[in-house]
Amino acid sequence: MHSLCFPINSPSSFHFSLIISVYPFPVSTMAKLTVLVATFIALLLVVDASIYRATVIIDDGGDDAENQPRKSCSREIQQAQNLRDCEEHIRRTVKGQRGAEDEIENKSDQFQRCCNQLQQMDSSQCRCEGLSQAVRRLQSKGKLQGQDVQKAYRTAETLTSQCHVSPRQCQMQPSWSV
Repeated sequence: MHSLCFPINSPSSFHFSLIISVYPFPVSTMAKLTVLVATFIALLLVVDASIYRATVIIDDGGDDAENQPRKSCSREIQQAQNLRDCEEHIRRTVKGQRGAEDEIENKSDQFQRCCNQLQQMDSSQCRCEGLSQAVRRLQSKGKLQGQDVQKAYRTAETLTSQCHVSPRQCQMQPSWSV
């Protein structure tokens, strides 16, 4: 790398030096490298900002999802015991716990109790929000990690359909961090 110094006189009689660096790369290569680095940094910022939340999107065609205040969802989810049976059903489904017939029957009972909790709720938006919270609770307790988190969200997305309540499907985006 070479440096060239040019004296510059300022009105206040101080002397400054302007240093111009000459890079060993052609200017077009440096411009391309600068654009590449800027693009990479922008991509990192977008990815970093997007991994910290799970978004719930409702697909039921109804109006109650748009008009339902968020505070009443918290109350409705609590009235449905925070969908604890759904949380346990999701955990068992993801972990693939199989065993004796008693365990299979218990899993079926767990599923039915989950459906009952979902049916107690009036709002489809709250059902999806409650299921998303159930997956996040499992994740924060350390019961789900890695690929199991994706499986849990996929299981939660289809529970409303399996339980024959609206919406047909909750569309959730996994939350990768706790």
